[in-house]
Amino acid sequence: MEVYIPSFRYEESDLERAYTVFKIEVLMNGRKHFVEKRYSEFHALHKKLKKCIKTPEIPSKHVRNWVPKVLEQRRQGLEMYLQVRCV
Repeated sequence: MEVYIPSFRYEESDLERAYTVFKIEVLMNGRKHFVEKRYSEFHALHKKLKKCIKTPEIPSKHVRNWVPKVLEQRRQGLEMYLQVRCV
């Protein structure tokens, strides 16, 4: 199984605060699957996993700057986190 986060997008809404959505690509048994998740969903999963198993570090929950460079660093960190879990 291979897992990548090839991209992200910044969502702005009148109903809630702006947030980032990460596109996750999973290659398994020769088939590609895509899903989009917010950082909060990664963080919730991480908290549950930590109760049962030793987990790698997850990128910081708090991002001070919503600039592409900072979000790209978060994308890379989340991708590494998923790849370590899937080995």
